[in-house]
Amino acid sequence: MENLKLSDSFEFTYEARPGLRDLRNAVRGGYVVNYLELQKEESLRRKYPRSGLLMELRKESPVKLGELVTEAFSLLGDDLREFSQFKRGIGSIGRSDRYEYAAFQSLSLLRRLDLLTLRRCELTSFSGETFDVANASSGQQQMLCSVIGLATALRDDSLVLIDEPELSLHPRWQQQYLDNLFATLEPFKGCHVLVATHSPLIVQRGHALGAGVVQVNKESASEPLDQDGESVEATLQNVFDTPVTGSVHLANEIFTLITDAESEGGFVREQSLEELKRLELLYSDGEYRDEKTLQLIRDAIGLVNMDIQYNA
Repeated sequence: MENLKLSDSFEFTYEARPGLRDLRNAVRGGYVVNYLELQKEESLRRKYPRSGLLMELRKESPVKLGELVTEAFSLLGDDLREFSQFKRGIGSIGRSDRYEYAAFQSLSLLRRLDLLTLRRCELTSFSGETFDVANASSGQQQMLCSVIGLATALRDDSLVLIDEPELSLHPRWQQQYLDNLFATLEPFKGCHVLVATHSPLIVQRGHALGAGVVQVNKESASEPLDQDGESVEATLQNVFDTPVTGSVHLANEIFTLITDAESEGGFVREQSLEELKRLELLYSDGEYRDEKTLQLIRDAIGLVNMDIQYNA
């Protein structure tokens, strides 16, 4: 949360839903398993059970679910005395604070069973401003949901699959995305993350943080790319095969390819020529064709070819 410039605390406002009182009474009265068994019979009689409790009982045994809800009511204690709205502050949802983490999991369980409705989730910025997540931008909401969702679901040795996290994110938030992700993963061991993205900002930051970057197309996947320290322009051109008009990076790359070809010769010269031809093809794309850039690339190809002929 510090990476998002937010205090690591949450203020949740919940509203009790029908069924919460009955379940609490069953827990207090010691007949929660019998109560859930009756509910399970009800779920089996219905073709399409609508409540989360009835749907959960189709997957989980009354005994196991009874243990979970008993622990949840024990942890939440006095918060559930009032069967209207109540607030619950959570100091941290990280695994480092086991009590707060367990309390958050308990609230999540009761919500999943349709026994609680979340009305507000308030956060506090470093400047002391409190705001409801519902009033945050779509990018802020997505980032928070991603971080909170991972923090509550992760375990050691997890495999995390993330598809296009850049959607709705401001460019600055795209740059910070992997930092926030890595901070969320820090308390856990042995986790592996695969991120599918079209954002050069995320890819560039991934290189800087030591993540492996692989190009994937319909036919195959490349070997991990070596792009350490390269610019966004370089990432667009070399990772996403996207031409950039007026690119300073391209001009520097062409100059480097020519000087390497002239000074090294042999195999390096052939590699330089191959790369220049790749760039020529890339910048010849009809929609993004740039004659000025193409001429620069073709002049460079001519110079390298002359050098090859001279040294033949």
